Amino acid sequence: MKVAITSSGKELTSLPDKRFGRCNCFVIYDTENGSVEVVDNPNRNHNEGAGPAAMQLIASKGAGKIITGHLGDKAASVAKRLGIMMIPLDENNRSVEEVIQMIKQNKQRVHFKKSLTLILLFYFRFLLIKRSENPLLSDKKIVFCIT
Repeated sequence: MKVAITSSGKELTSLPDKRFGRCNCFVIYDTENGSVEVVDNPNRNHNEGAGPAAMQLIASKGAGKIITGHLGDKAASVAKRLGIMMIPLDENNRSVEEVIQMIKQNKQRVHFKKSLTLILLFYFRFLLIKRSENPLLSDKKIVFCIT
């Protein structure tokens, strides 16, 4: 999935821009292959409609999520219609590069949780099979919880 991050500059060391439609550019990070693309925001100086036009731009680049400080009502409406999820920036002054690192770490945690869940499910399935094979265990309950 591609994630667009509003940026105040073209370098990864730049700070994210809290303004969506008026940001200088977008850094688009592809979580599948790790590529990074910097896209100028030609809509930043529009008198009206900068947000919706910028949302159309990142949608045309294939972004499914946007990390920004604030979306106006019109841009939020376009995002909803296009199925783009908005993730708000926190108040910490992290660079765009640090935001990308956080995305990578979160993706690793999600993959770890999925793998652990599958291992536990196979183990409990094994226990259920063993329970059915053993007459002494067949009337016992096995209770488990995955959080």
